[in-house]
Formats: sequence, C-alpha cells, structure tokens
Amino acid sequence: EGRRALIADLQALSRRLGEDGAEGFLRDCARAPDAMGQLPSGIAPFVRRALEIPVDDIEAHIAEQCGDALFDLGSLEQIAFDNRNWGTAKGLDRAEIIGRWRGLSPGDRALALEELHSVWATAKGDPRSSGKGQAPQTSGYAELANRLHGRCRELIELRVRARLADLFAAALEAGRAYAFAYAEAKRAAGVVDFDDLIRATVRLLGEPGMGEWIRFKLDQATDHILVDEAQDTNANQWAIVGKLAEEFYAGMGRKNLKLRTIFSVGDFKQAIFGFQGTD
Repeated sequence: EGRRALIADLQALSRRLGEDGAEGFLRDCARAPDAMGQLPSGIAPFVRRALEIPVDDIEAHIAEQCGDALFDLGSLEQIAFDNRNWGTAKGLDRAEIIGRWRGLSPGDRALALEELHSVWATAKGDPRSSGKGQAPQTSGYAELANRLHGRCRELIELRVRARLADLFAAALEAGRAYAFAYAEAKRAAGVVDFDDLIRATVRLLGEPGMGEWIRFKLDQATDHILVDEAQDTNANQWAIVGKLAEEFYAGMGRKNLKLRTIFSVGDFKQAIFGFQGTD
C-alpha cells in the first residue's frame, strides 16, 4: 500500500514538472535531508495549514459557502433582475446563468462557480466593465457586481490553492522518500557527497567548545579570506565564511586588523547555482 502511494506521488510530480523537472526536484530534496526529516508524518495537512487552507474536504467547504445560508443571494438576485431588465442579449444570458446556478444543489453550485463568475468577470478573471453598453446602468449595480466578483474569486482561488498545496505535498512525500533512500545508500557505501561535507563543516564550526577551539586554531593560520564567484555561494557556505571571519575581530585578532582582509567578488548576472540554494 505504501509503495502504491509513493508511485502515485511520483506520477503526480512527473505530470506537473515533467521528467527533468521531477528529477531536479528530487535531487533538491536529497540536498536538504535535515528539512526533509523535520516534515511531519502527514505532509498534506501541514502544507494546507501553512498556506491557511482548510484541511477538510475543500469541495465540501466551498459547497457550504455556496449554500443559501452563506452566499449573498440578495445581491445575486438583484444582479439577475438588473440584467433581465437591461433587455440586451448579454444581459438575458447573464440572468439565465444566475437562474441555472440558483437551481443547483450547493455541491453542484461549487462545481459551477466558474460559469457564475463569467457574469461579472472577463475570461482573464478581471471585473467586467460597468460602462454603458457593457453592463446595466442601474444605480449600485457596479458595487454589487464587484462584491460578488471578489467573493467568487476567493472561492475559485481557494480551490486552485488547495489543489496546488496537495500537489506540493505529494511532491514532498516523494522527495522525502528519495532523500531518505539516498542517505541510506550513502551510509551503506560508506561515502559522503559535497553537500554532506558542507553541512558537517557548518555543524563542526558551530559546536560549543569544539567549534570555538577549531576556529581559534584556523585563525592562527588565516590572514586573508577570498570568496570568488560569490553569486554562487549558498547560505551554508556563507556560514562557514562567517565563522572564520568572526575570529578576525575576536581577542588577539583585533590587534592585527591591518594585516587581515576579507574580499568577495561576484556577478549576479552569472549566477548558475540556484539549484544548490544560492540567491
């Protein structure tokens, strides 16, 4: 059962990003084993809560919002009335759309939100013009239409955000499994990769007592720090530079500032290592 779920998560990831994109995402997850290890057992609810999306059935949630008790039916009826009295073909079409939507169950209304939204939204989702020839010129019509436009847009975007959150959660499930498998393969072979060395160095230099002693010993033999290709230096690598540079200004090192230098050079236009966490 667990393997079928993993296969489904990988399939979702591949459909979303394509083969190369999916492989790149999995490699990024493998480069962040600590973050993968901190994810909770249920990733989907975690992602939903992080994005302030209800964790229950999103369609049921939207259907509830479309029910008679919560939806602004008064404004909706006024919009239909104004369009019907406008007497144009487009006005009658819009009134008919509203009538059909009103006759549906809350669940079917949720599924038909896009059609209802077309009454006051363009194909791109922007509010329709309220100018003459574009909408009824009834007093207050534009305000009602904009209010309903905003509410429908919220519900439609909530559905989109929920689907994206669930896709991301599935991708993280696959990425976590890949990261754990990659780490286990390295342990079995007794090897480390470049990212392991960087993480180990950051931990070592930050280790209370031991890290301070190592930084002190390195400081005795270090007068200059040069960081080349700074645009491709990630946060962990900068942390190492920072730990070494701290010693330049600590204790006895402060007496020799004129003999010590920190130099960094880079060109953001040549940045190519974003996949390693550079920014």
